[in-house]
Amino acid sequence: MNGDSNNSTPSEFDDDFDALRKRVITEVREGRFDSGLALLDDGIARAKAIDDIDVVDRLQLNRSSILIVRLQGDLMLRDVQAILMRSSSPLNRHLAAYNIAEINRYKDRYDRGLFYSRMGLEYADRLDDTLYAARSNNQLGVLLTVQSYFSEAIGHFEEALTLLGESLDDRVTIGYNLAYCHFSLNAPSAGFPFAFDSLRLCRRITTDSSFQHVAARLILCYGYLTIERFDRARHHGEIGLEHARALENPDAYKKALYLLGEVEKQAGDYYSSAAHFAELQREFFADDPSLVNLLMATDTLGLVNLMA
Repeated sequence: MNGDSNNSTPSEFDDDFDALRKRVITEVREGRFDSGLALLDDGIARAKAIDDIDVVDRLQLNRSSILIVRLQGDLMLRDVQAILMRSSSPLNRHLAAYNIAEINRYKDRYDRGLFYSRMGLEYADRLDDTLYAARSNNQLGVLLTVQSYFSEAIGHFEEALTLLGESLDDRVTIGYNLAYCHFSLNAPSAGFPFAFDSLRLCRRITTDSSFQHVAARLILCYGYLTIERFDRARHHGEIGLEHARALENPDAYKKALYLLGEVEKQAGDYYSSAAHFAELQREFFADDPSLVNLLMATDTLGLVNLMA
């Protein structure tokens, strides 16, 4: 979130907005999305009362970001498109293009996502703060990763780290994204330093129940699985699963179940593997009763892109 506005805003609201921004970041980081949305709704009402359209748009964009994480981004797609078209603020236009790219990514419309992500980068390049260009490069890297263009994605992630500055939150995310690409290219020695760094930073800035902490654990689970260190893979996967169950993000829960199923299958514990896959089928693929047998009988790890 960013509290700057092109309109003249009372100083007391500037202070309140900065406090609101920090509270929302904390709530979202810890997975309390409903609380974050409630805070934003209150801020939107107050910004409308003083007729500050830039702040209203900024908070609406923050609101859409939370819905995107909850796989509900389509609920605000038209609002975000309207902001992109009408706003005079380069920052709001950047954030709108970024969010539209995210919505398209979650809908598997990757070409459209790349189009809006590149547009977002163009607006980010007009801003004084390179953080936004870093985030757009990270987003471009993710959109390439989900299509298995790992080498090209690494270039964007490395550019993002160069531009990043001091944002530890973003360094965590970019780090485990880089780790995943290196693991996928069979370069574990290049991937593990990024994965360990992400987990170390997570411990500094979040609790174990944060989505970033879960993601870092699952990337380490995957990395250890690729080198057949099943004990370490199980350790990180079980921690990731424990906290993923409590989060409102179904994607982490789904990936944790799949990875642990693969860990136990490759380790030879077929009963535990089938139990994880059965939970995966029950929670996410209720209309596919053959899924457990398929996953037990087929080596899918090399075929599944965990970022997709």
